[in-house]
Amino acid sequence: MKKRITLLFITFLLGAALSACGNDVEEKQGNESTDGTARVVETTVYPSETTLADLEAYLLENGVLAGERTEVNAEKVGALEGFSYPDSNVEIYEYDMDSFPYDSLATGGCVGFTYAETDTTPAETGGPFSAEAVNRQYVMIATGDVSGELRNTFGNFDR
Repeated sequence: MKKRITLLFITFLLGAALSACGNDVEEKQGNESTDGTARVVETTVYPSETTLADLEAYLLENGVLAGERTEVNAEKVGALEGFSYPDSNVEIYEYDMDSFPYDSLATGGCVGFTYAETDTTPAETGGPFSAEAVNRQYVMIATGDVSGELRNTFGNFDR
């Protein structure tokens, strides 16, 4: 019974955190016109034959990723695969573009995760996480301040 109450409480907390992500989207630098109003930038998405490894190599070649690469559990945020560069304050994931987590991130929402307690692992909750930038199937999530150069280089990949 105690486990069920704990799981229900964790689910409630995650739901409350995710609902807070909806419309309170912080504007990123460069998304404002000179009169102070937000501008909408439309982009056309084309199918790509690139891989997550290609994106990582591109970012490294352009000198915008710093430090050591760290593996991440991409399944926790609904992604296919991903990696992290803690010194650059980013995690970069590849998503199935038809998935709910991708749709949420690409439209300004957020994702999170909750794992129930088992006999071998404690309950775990994370998030909410929102996208710093989206480029086709690739999503960059900030874990701290991200340089404009990294954001722009990520956005310019394979265009």
